[in-house]
Amino acid sequence: MRGTIEKVYENTSRSKGQRYLTAEIGGERYNVWDEALFDTVKPGVAIDFQVRRNGKYASITSLTLLDNGALPTPGEQDFLRDAEYRHREIRRMSCLGAASRLVNGHDMSSVDDPVG
Repeated sequence: MRGTIEKVYENTSRSKGQRYLTAEIGGERYNVWDEALFDTVKPGVAIDFQVRRNGKYASITSLTLLDNGALPTPGEQDFLRDAEYRHREIRRMSCLGAASRLVNGHDMSSVDDPVG
């Protein structure tokens, strides 16, 4: 995945007292547990990163600076909005449409599966 870090929050886990960062990228929050990455995680930095999901939480497992950490141009920022984000938005809209049809009493047996 690719994106620009918008905000960074410093946190401490309640159970073990372990320090970690939370990076906000594209409106989503990702935890960073690897202290070796802490110096790289700064607002405004463009990165290519790998994510591991655990339930509702997502953690960055590795990252690479894009253009040595330089900010992408506005056109590049639009392009870098990852496909996962766009697909998630499409799924949400499909679900909202289906829910609306159900609430209004439409027969859902003839509707194709928009997600599948």
